[in-house]
Order: sequence, then structure tokens, then C-alpha cells
Amino acid sequence: LYRDGSGLQRLAAGTAGHVLQTGGAGANPSWTAVSSDYVKITDGTFSTSADNLVLDGFTSSTYKTYVLRGNCANTGNDGNTLRLRFRNGSTDLNSEYLRAGSYAGINTSNSTTGGFNNVGSYNQDHFHSGGTSSDVSTFELTLNDLTSTTYYKTILARGISRDGSQWVFWSLGGMYRHTSNAVTGLKIYSGSGSNFTSGNYQLYGIK
Repeated sequence: LYRDGSGLQRLAAGTAGHVLQTGGAGANPSWTAVSSDYVKITDGTFSTSADNLVLDGFTSSTYKTYVLRGNCANTGNDGNTLRLRFRNGSTDLNSEYLRAGSYAGINTSNSTTGGFNNVGSYNQDHFHSGGTSSDVSTFELTLNDLTSTTYYKTILARGISRDGSQWVFWSLGGMYRHTSNAVTGLKIYSGSGSNFTSGNYQLYGIK
């Protein structure tokens, strides 16, 4: 019940999932849909019967930024890294890449420390989206303006991983595709073609 200019009134039940909203001074309350600028679009697991994960359908201009998180995504293959390619339609985009990044490592069995390395190369056909993937690999990728035909597509990446030789690697890097064509999908895959042994992922959109 609420009171308006005529007296007590009853607000009928709203739609499931809606919340009560005030209209401000002099206005009646109402039900409204919850609005969020940070939306989980999908989640799932890395299939143990596949050597790649394809996420297509980036065709809406609703989201300016996407965030993809992966955890424990690995293939059980020492020294092998998880890789990423952009897609358009059902086709992998495998040219005109620039990737650059930095990484460091430490051997957990004897405390040997690896050097901090700057990595850069031109016109690569993929981006290393995670570390070595025989044990643990956790990463987060931020992607901007995928549907734009004006701007180059960029990835900001960070991750940590451990391989079977006791080395733990952490990384911070990025990539952009040297063309302004729209991107409609992503593919994460194993460089050696090995099937995943475990892992889960979450994809978020930011308006």
C-alpha cells in the first residue's frame, strides 16, 4: 500500500525479477526491471573431448567491452600454451596481428628465478592467452569494440600458470589486430592440438 493524493492505493504484484523503484517526490512507486552495466553473458567448461573453445555471436553493439576469464584451463601438456584467435562468422582470423607482452617465472622446486622478459613480434597468427598448460592456468582477457568497423581490436591480458617442471609463470601483455574489420567471435585452443583436461570460463559484457 502507498498513499497518493486520493488516499491509500494498492500496488499490484510486479513481474518476477523486477524491483520496487521510487519515482521521487510527488510520484508513485512502481516496479522496474533491474538494469546492470556489467552482465554475465555465458559460462561453461572446457570440454575434455575438444582441443578448442569457440565463442561466437559478438554481433551486438550493446557492449563496448568484454571480459573473458578462464580458470584451470589446461591440456596436461608440459610447456604448451593456450592460444587465442579472433573470428569473423565461422572463420578464424589468422593474419595481421601484433602481439607484445612481458612475463617472468620461478621454479618452485629449487627457487630458481627466471628473468623478466619483454616479448614482441609482428604479424603473428595468434595470441598466447594463457601460460603453459599442463597444470594450472588462470587468465583474464579484456577486449574492446569488437563490433566496431572503425577501430583496431585490442586485448589486454594477464594470467598465471604452472607447468609440470615446477615452473610458475605470470604474465601481463596485450595484442591488437592491425585492421578495423569487425570481430564476431573468439577461439581458445591448444598449440599442440591436445584436448583439454579441465577448466571453466565466464564471459562478461560491459555496456
